[in-house]
Amino acid sequence: MKVRRALFLVVLCLMSIGFASVATAQSNTPLVAFVNSSGQLIVSSGDGSYRWIVTNPGETISGDYVWSPRGDQLVFAVGDSSLRAANVSQQTINEVGRAEGEPLSLSSDGSVLFIQQRDGSYAIQPINGGAAALPLSNDLGARYSGLWSSAAPMVAYWGFAGNSQLAVTNVQTGASVTLDSGRTAPITPLAWRPNSTQLVYRDASGFVRLADLACLSSSCGSNPLENGAALFPADATDVIVDSNWVYARSGTSINALDLSCVLADNCLNVQSVLLAQDAAPQTSLSVGGMTLVYTSYTQSSNDINDRQVRVVDLNCLTTQAACVALTALNGAVGGAVSANGRYVAIEQVNGGLSSLDLNGGATTYLSDRGAPLNGALWQ
Repeated sequence: MKVRRALFLVVLCLMSIGFASVATAQSNTPLVAFVNSSGQLIVSSGDGSYRWIVTNPGETISGDYVWSPRGDQLVFAVGDSSLRAANVSQQTINEVGRAEGEPLSLSSDGSVLFIQQRDGSYAIQPINGGAAALPLSNDLGARYSGLWSSAAPMVAYWGFAGNSQLAVTNVQTGASVTLDSGRTAPITPLAWRPNSTQLVYRDASGFVRLADLACLSSSCGSNPLENGAALFPADATDVIVDSNWVYARSGTSINALDLSCVLADNCLNVQSVLLAQDAAPQTSLSVGGMTLVYTSYTQSSNDINDRQVRVVDLNCLTTQAACVALTALNGAVGGAVSANGRYVAIEQVNGGLSSLDLNGGATTYLSDRGAPLNGALWQ
């Protein structure tokens, strides 16, 4: 992230090198970016062998911070919207432009930012260029906007234009499709199916659907968002997707649905696989590799001190074995899991932010209490 004075940057880098070598940053241990309890942006390895304090005390991050697709740089804006790129292997920071709003996400090729301008309107901005307006605007800080496909230069977002609307734009062709809910209740993009142009979203009735937006590479004869395949009814929450399965919570249950049902558009009639029945309220699901992580309870779902981080080996979905949730740690809430499925960001019930090694159960300190768990972002 940004450091305002070059001299301080040199000193900071020297201090960091004394703590962890550049070679460590280039190891196979995944890195996690987070904001600590003092508001500073930090990058740490899951095992704690690498740690870099990226920002100065008192510097304010503007918007979200995002990893480049290769995971070698962290892009962010600070203060007066100076757009920065932090190279984690070299521990250097460069200004790459001026953010004309708060960065929310970065395209799959690392070249275009999805930003929200100060008036709430959305725009796309090349890393080193000017912003181009998008059709919708929204309340500042609204969730589920700026989701990029990993297979095409497409971004999904939602906002208000009289009614709640969902839009997808191909930033290369400029083509867009928009779904109007006809009401004020939000309709939101939820996730892109990996390596595809298929978007999972919530429609005006609350149903979770999947639509293929491949037509945006040229032109769409009809609006794919108007007839997406229904996956889950409106009670489904915390929806996440991988290449072959979609996962969702319904009450305290967590279910997995085989996406092969999309072709026949009969997913609502297909029996989903029950993964767990003890999910704690207001906690998230996360999938990395073949591991699903969630937070459970033992006796009282409403007792915030009664929490466990639990894991499900998703190989059970293809081997016909029974899916079993195993406790990884007591007294903690689970957050995002690394892409290789080995590490998960956690918040200790009576402590701060840590990284949990799911292979051996070791925890690594990241920050004191006050660091947001949902801000822990794996490369």
